[in-house]
Order: sequence, then structure tokens, then C-alpha cells
Amino acid sequence: MKRILRQVIRSTGFDIVRYPPLHSHSGRMRRLFEYYQIDTVIDVGANEGQFGRSLRDANYSGRIFSFEPLSSAHQALAALAASDPNWVVAPRMAIGRVTGDVVINVAENLESSSILPMSDLHREASPTSRYTETETVPMNTLDDVVMQYILSPCHTLLKIDTQGFEAEVLAGASNVLSTAVAVQLELSLAQLYDGQAGYLDLIQFMMSKGYSLAEINPGFSDPRTGHLLQADGVFVKKRA
Repeated sequence: MKRILRQVIRSTGFDIVRYPPLHSHSGRMRRLFEYYQIDTVIDVGANEGQFGRSLRDANYSGRIFSFEPLSSAHQALAALAASDPNWVVAPRMAIGRVTGDVVINVAENLESSSILPMSDLHREASPTSRYTETETVPMNTLDDVVMQYILSPCHTLLKIDTQGFEAEVLAGASNVLSTAVAVQLELSLAQLYDGQAGYLDLIQFMMSKGYSLAEINPGFSDPRTGHLLQADGVFVKKRA
């Protein structure tokens, strides 16, 4: 009977499994937040606030500072955070290695939007990721923005989800990386954007900054082949 019930549930696209906290991504992240006493999250590439909302759903009550360049996504993000006194949404901007204006490609699904050109592989694996328009936005370095908000990121998790632009964000975040205890970084296992850094390059860069890879959470995959294309890597520094 249990087997039949599970088959019926799976046919709807869902499953029922045991929830061992330390054998799930959410459980491990909850323990990481506790162990490193994280009280501040810097959310670069916040989109419509999905990551921040997941933190609140997991009972994280600390500060969140979100950055998002797209006009429509920024508007939705600001509306979501408006009633949360510990959630600050910065003015619309991109984050990179230099300051100035930059053109961002807007994807149909918004989440795949990037400053970089998209590869054929990405478009073929996810047709709704195709670019439909462009927007010009100001770009700042994360180090400069952190100074503006007078943040002291010693108990901070830095989350970067910028669709292939991660290396550029890191290049402008040397001061933040010198003190942040954890970094969640989108890693591409295939070339999804022209000119992006590969996952091995990003892992080696993080190791050079004193971080080690502590968690991998699978993300975007190719529905045609089952190949994993992106994953979130969580890097941590040894706690003093």
C-alpha cells in the first residue's frame, strides 16, 4: 500500500522521504548559520527575493542586504522586503569589479539575466531563458557599497548569484572576502555564458582567499540529458 501511494505521489512530481536534518541542504545550512553565528547576509543578485524569503522561512532573523539590477525584479524585491525592518534593499545596481554604467541582458524568465552573452547550450536547455531586451544600470564594487552601509562583515555570509558574472563580483570584493565567514557562490559545470569563469577556477580562487568548499547544492540541469549544469557551492573559513 505504501509503495502504491508513493508511486501515485511521484506521478504528480512530488515525493515523500525522511527528513534527516544533516543529510539535507537546508539542514546543513541551518547548522552552518548556527556554528558561524551568521547575523548578516549580503545577497548579490537577489532577483525577486527568493533567497531572502527562504532564509526567513528557515527562521533566520538577522540582517539581509540585497542587491538587484533589473527594474522589474528590483520592484518586486523592494515590495517583498518593505515590511521587514532587518531586510535592506539597495538602490538598483549591478555589482562588479569597477564602477560605471553597464548593459544587462534581460531574460524572459528574469532569473537567467546576465551582463554576459548567453551560450547556445543554456538557451537550448532552457528556452525561457532567452534574452528579450536590455537595460542599462549603474555598477559598483561590493567593497565600496559595504563602506556606504557601514557593514562589519565578520559574521557575514556573502551570496552571489549573478549568472556567470561571479568572478567579476569577487574581483571587487577583496575587503569583504577578508572577513566574511562564508560565501555561497553559483558554480557552472558547463559554459552557460560567454566569458564566464569555470567552476574549477572559482574554487581555486576561493581556496586562495582562505576558504574551503563545505557544501554543494545542485541547481539547473539539462532536461534533455540529465546533466547538471549549475550548482551552488558554499565556502567557509576556519572559525577562530
